[in-house]
Amino acid sequence: MKFVNSLLELVKQLLFFTLKILELLQSDLVLPLNFLQYNVLFSNTLLCLLEMVHYASVLKFLFSQFLQFFRCLLKRFNNLLVSFFLIHLLFLFGGIFFFGIAQLVLKLLNDIQVSVSYLLVVVFNILIFFLMLASQILYCLVFLCLDG
Repeated sequence: MKFVNSLLELVKQLLFFTLKILELLQSDLVLPLNFLQYNVLFSNTLLCLLEMVHYASVLKFLFSQFLQFFRCLLKRFNNLLVSFFLIHLLFLFGGIFFFGIAQLVLKLLNDIQVSVSYLLVVVFNILIFFLMLASQILYCLVFLCLDG
């Protein structure tokens, strides 16, 4: 990406440089040919045509650079959106899975003493805490990766 941008910048600078050279040469081309009036008009027309071609090519490069920037911005937004939805889907499935396991364990331990079920609730709450902590850490990592 940096190589393409530096190459486009170099081409743009070369085109501006050749345009400046043509502007400096215009007086050298016009003054010696002053005795031939039609040659002077022809040289000015040729220089104007070259100047228009250079302006058109510079505008084309600037427009392509803007399009490339806009395309990269859209790709980055798309990656951010897809990762956001994938992380939410992953944590939704994880929550459903752990909730199902907790319900199964609670059904199995329903006949055992009450203190065991309290212990299971505490373990389940600690598990939810660690899931939420992991969710926040993954959000931070995704945003850091997308910003880098």
